[in-house]
Amino acid sequence: MLNMLPNFLGANGARNYVLLAQTNSEIRGTGGLIGSAGSFSADNGKIAVGEFHADAEFPSNAALDDVNQDGDGTLYSGLYFGQVIHNLSSTPDFPRVASMAQKFWQAAPFGGSSDGVMSLDPVALQAMIGATGDVTLSDGRVLNGSNTAEFLLNGAYKELTPSAQDQYFSETAAQAVAHLFSDMNTQKLMTVAKTMLRMAEQRHLYFWSFHEEDQAVLRSAGVTGEITNDAKNPVTGVYSNEMQASKMDWYIQRKSTVKRTGDNTYHVTYSFTNTLQPGEAGSLPEYITANAKGGVAVNRVVIYTPAGGEVSNVSASNGSSFAQVQAKDHMTYMDDISLAPQDTVTIEYDVTTAAGSANLKLDQTPTIGDPAITYEY
Repeated sequence: MLNMLPNFLGANGARNYVLLAQTNSEIRGTGGLIGSAGSFSADNGKIAVGEFHADAEFPSNAALDDVNQDGDGTLYSGLYFGQVIHNLSSTPDFPRVASMAQKFWQAAPFGGSSDGVMSLDPVALQAMIGATGDVTLSDGRVLNGSNTAEFLLNGAYKELTPSAQDQYFSETAAQAVAHLFSDMNTQKLMTVAKTMLRMAEQRHLYFWSFHEEDQAVLRSAGVTGEITNDAKNPVTGVYSNEMQASKMDWYIQRKSTVKRTGDNTYHVTYSFTNTLQPGEAGSLPEYITANAKGGVAVNRVVIYTPAGGEVSNVSASNGSSFAQVQAKDHMTYMDDISLAPQDTVTIEYDVTTAAGSANLKLDQTPTIGDPAITYEY
């Protein structure tokens, strides 16, 4: 990353970046609904953070002629994928999100050209604030390294109107990024880099550059959020999209186990639990429950087959029947699962990887808490 810093900081010409703020309370493939987007620029080492804009300020149907170029529209039916900026994150492939976000930003009256796209969710914001210092908002509220995620992902929806929520999200993201790059020295650089890499590993932070000379470095740092096609290092993915425009995913816990069963065979167990108490939904603001009547969340779950491998024997404890859907370079299995308060739904499937490959890894839409992946090799 040190090798690409001069380019990133505009030593060889000014750079402009789009910055996406995702909210995991309404889960999407790469993290969550994109609630707002802004920009920051770098020119000869000087970083400037621009104004953030709520998703409603962006145009719809922004001339994206390549939204479904991979023929996987079935995966995103009902999500208006590519038509509105807040659902661009429905795909777990972040370079694709970045490409579409660039077009939406350019189509907006306040936008322009961009050299790359960075994305942060409230978990990443909390980690960054913890590493670089508290954020004091315009009304005096102080967000720190332990209270930021809970407030932005749940408390704000209970306390604030939707317009005030947009202001909080935008203000928090802008200040956090400004703190991130201000008064930079070697010690702070190392702290920030470690924090960013840890957040990227769990898919809370992404960065994609449209300059090819940057991409190999970003890829090796693990911040690009790509769907890998490396059969020698196989990865199976389990990705989710909330289908009811609710903020219920704050209450959904996920845990998984990947168990080796043979030389190139594995068994994956993946469970979803709705932690909401029965009867609690009635006391929550409608903005949280929305269409999730009675606190029943609906997640569209998509299982990705690893490159060079196969997935078989997909089953779910609630009887869901997963259908095969072809995505770019990968076969996937998809179904919508309903989760009533205190319900658990467990999905299981077998994976066969290419001969001689490394141990299978599991990728997933980021969890709000512990990723909770157990490997039994």
